[in-house]
Amino acid sequence: MSLQQTTERTLAVTPVQEHHTVGGAIIDGNGREIPITEQMVREACQTLDVSLQPATRPN
Repeated sequence: MSLQQTTERTLAVTPVQEHHTVGGAIIDGNGREIPITEQMVREACQTLDVSLQPATRPN
């Protein structure tokens, strides 16, 4: 048995509409509660993915 043994798991993904709320909220600068939508989560993930890409250096 190896210490580096890996286990594969499959997760079920249930797509939702972009305007569908995902059960959370943020409070804006005026104290209003803004529901977090699927689109907001997707945009945040895309921004994070881009920010984690290694910078390209000119040769």
